[in-house]
Amino acid sequence: MTRGATRRATAAGLRPVGAAASRHQAGTRDRRPGGMRRLRLGEALIDIGSITPDQLARALALQATEAARLGEILRLRGLVTDAEIARALAHQSGLELVDLERVAPDPSIVALADPAAAARLQAIPVTREGDTLVVAAAHADVTGLPGALGLPPGPFRLAIAPQDQIERALHRHFGAALARRAAEAVPEALSCRGFGVPGKRMVAVWPLGLALLAVLAWPATIFTALFAAAAVLAFASAALRLVSLLGMLRGPGPGPGTTTEDAGRRPLPVISVLVPLFREGDILPSLIGRLGALDYPPELADVCLVVEAVDTATLDALRAAALPRNFRVIVVPDGLPRTKPRALNYALNFCRGEIIGIYDAEDAPEPAQLRKVAAAFAAGPARLGCVQGRLGFYNASRNWLTRCFALEYATWFGIVLTGLSRLGLALPLGGTTCFIRRDALEAVGAWDAHNVTEDADLGLRLARKGWQTRVLDIHTGEEAVADPVTWVR
Repeated sequence: MTRGATRRATAAGLRPVGAAASRHQAGTRDRRPGGMRRLRLGEALIDIGSITPDQLARALALQATEAARLGEILRLRGLVTDAEIARALAHQSGLELVDLERVAPDPSIVALADPAAAARLQAIPVTREGDTLVVAAAHADVTGLPGALGLPPGPFRLAIAPQDQIERALHRHFGAALARRAAEAVPEALSCRGFGVPGKRMVAVWPLGLALLAVLAWPATIFTALFAAAAVLAFASAALRLVSLLGMLRGPGPGPGTTTEDAGRRPLPVISVLVPLFREGDILPSLIGRLGALDYPPELADVCLVVEAVDTATLDALRAAALPRNFRVIVVPDGLPRTKPRALNYALNFCRGEIIGIYDAEDAPEPAQLRKVAAAFAAGPARLGCVQGRLGFYNASRNWLTRCFALEYATWFGIVLTGLSRLGLALPLGGTTCFIRRDALEAVGAWDAHNVTEDADLGLRLARKGWQTRVLDIHTGEEAVADPVTWVR
């Protein structure tokens, strides 16, 4: 880098680290005697005094069995900060280090990038120096630039920024665009969003009007037809339960696509757990305790608490709470429709996992759930897109109403869904304790933001695209409604 370029970089908040700051493709060389290989991240962290050799050795031993970056292991074990990782990456690679708290990315430059690609790559364009575009990233191994970000072809230079700064910048600059996309993630032909269009609303009004006229003209005939239709539906429901029972009794269904031994040798995957919250501040302590009890390495359990920007009470409670290091708060920009599936679609952009799980705020999952989910996907076929857990109630014995709910859930998850799963049929998913392969979720357009039964709809769209869904023997407790008035309301 020339002296003039160095001065421009420093003035822009970029500072070279190491003697080879301009040679980001080659990186730095190990300067120890006889060493010409590239410096590794762990060695760079030792060089800058962030960790000890013993701490590095323990982290590397964990990494051998986990699909996690070394930096994530060290950060989520409380050994380093995002800033220290960024400094070490810059020291390792010879890239510039940029402080996005001091230097705000140029909005006109940021607008050149594709929002979803920027969130996925954890990278954002910052400024332009002459003809060269400067892109800040949380990791030095980002490939395919500038095309992967949707940027126009031309010279560019990669810089390193702390991951937490990158995430804040992404929310700040791309939040509105990603929220709009979240509302229209599913193709219109498969979405409910067209039902609110006045023209389509009129199409639905005409049949209702004709039906009303028919009732007035031939009341006995119409009521007989309605009774017959209700009887057919009741028979179909009973037939579904009978077929499901036969399917459940026939055995566990198709065998795994991978042997248990091979599955056991695979590194544990990162699982992102999405927990949508709306006016749930009063149950945060119990929620944090239940999710914190999950038996899964913190660097692999990416817990995302998803909150609407207008829900100030829950946001205040989250700010006051002591969240574990692997918990993140994702604030969804306000917009319509203000629904759970829209919030999930927005949060999906920032998930780190290859498996996406859903819990509700009142859920009490068994601690071993994530390990069982990882094992199921590892042993399952490549087209296993989703596993659905069983739901029950931890207050089932409270009164007659809660016992009825418990019986209904036991029938639905224990017989109906289990039987359909063993027969290889489409499953209407439950709204919680379902874990979806991210590739499958993105392939079908994620959740329909305009559908109030987005979970069942997603299950059918997965089946339509050829993805398998299986019921997994994992259990989550929920709180059953104990008051009839609350239930009816």
